[in-house]
Amino acid sequence: MSSSSALVGPRSDRVGRKRGLTRTVSALPVPIRLILVSIVGFNIGFYLVVPFLAVHLADDLGLAAGVIGTVLGLRMLAQQGLFFLGGALAERLGYRRMALSGIAVRVTGFGVLAVADSLATVITGVLLVGAAAALFAPAVEGANAAYGRQLEDAGVLPRAEVFGLEQMAGRVGMVMGPILGALLLTVPFAWTAGIAAALFAVIGMLFLRWFPEPPRRDIDVVSIVGVLRVVARNGEFLAYAGLWAIQLAAVSLVYLMLPMELAAVGADRFVGWAYVVAALVVLGGQIPMLQIIARIGNRRALTWGFLIMGGGFVVPSIVPVTQLWVFMGVLGWLVLLNAGQMLLVPALRDAVAATARESYLSAHFGAMNSLGGVLCVLASAAAGSAYAAIGATPWGRAMVWLVAAVCIAGGSAVTLAALSRRRRAIAPPPEGASG
Repeated sequence: MSSSSALVGPRSDRVGRKRGLTRTVSALPVPIRLILVSIVGFNIGFYLVVPFLAVHLADDLGLAAGVIGTVLGLRMLAQQGLFFLGGALAERLGYRRMALSGIAVRVTGFGVLAVADSLATVITGVLLVGAAAALFAPAVEGANAAYGRQLEDAGVLPRAEVFGLEQMAGRVGMVMGPILGALLLTVPFAWTAGIAAALFAVIGMLFLRWFPEPPRRDIDVVSIVGVLRVVARNGEFLAYAGLWAIQLAAVSLVYLMLPMELAAVGADRFVGWAYVVAALVVLGGQIPMLQIIARIGNRRALTWGFLIMGGGFVVPSIVPVTQLWVFMGVLGWLVLLNAGQMLLVPALRDAVAATARESYLSAHFGAMNSLGGVLCVLASAAAGSAYAAIGATPWGRAMVWLVAAVCIAGGSAVTLAALSRRRRAIAPPPEGASG
């Protein structure tokens, strides 16, 4: 598939037909099923520990709030900042080897956190936990894309469905992890971290037994600098990476704007329920959204996805300022945000893989996640500053939401327009046209 067709979704009747979740999963080869299981396990293990790490650092180790914030920020920096390096290493050393390395580092990281009794060992543990994701995620994303390409070429199912199932698997882990973590709050934190380490060790054994090196079209072994050069020179990919960063930044604002909005009306006790609703929306809606993508194609899925996502940010700004209405407003926002993401993510990942010409997939996915991490930090800092400056009143909070909506819609519209112009520019002339 050429880069110029990256926005065109699969349209064959055989590939685009409706199917249920069970039938879809049964059509997947064992390595993809293992990837989905590992994503569920990774998210369970992560959300089993990390959301409750701050409680442990404050209550058990007596660290100050500023120090705790710095520690958690270091984990995010290690994870997002190293994504491209992890992807480039996967191209150099192999997807299977890097996935196993990421699992081993995650086991080590949680093992360190289980026995950490000082700030230095805590920092070591969180850096290892973050680095593990940077090693594991690009490798399995690249493998998923490669296997998905095979399935689509064979007429089994669209690759976008594989990416959609990957997103669903992540949400299952996001629901189960915090619930299990909350249940384990009554036991010592060391036990919780040890359970997470054991879970990842089991995933590692499964990968060691049943995960082969995926098929790849890029057979040349190049240096990390060479991989960086390939990625950086792909202008169309960089535009897609920008779209990915915009949607990732929009989703990351949930962690700031949701608690801020509910706390303003004394409804912060409902934050956890809002996350559950968001996860259930994805679990129930992803398969229908995949069927829509198959019908309308990737280009329209991207356009509608960003429109829905950006429009969702308008909802909390127009509801009456009462506890019930504010809660309903943020629920409406979360539903639209996740609906847009369900359209965007499978289509966008499929387009990225096609734009990369199915080569160096891990490096491309790693690079776009690193860029997304940078924009997440900037977006959160900007939104936090806006809340501090004007968010003390209902009018000020409404302005924060509206500005976020304009930034998301405007940034995505400009990038999509640039992609359309590029596609028209590189399209072959009509048959019979003179030079």
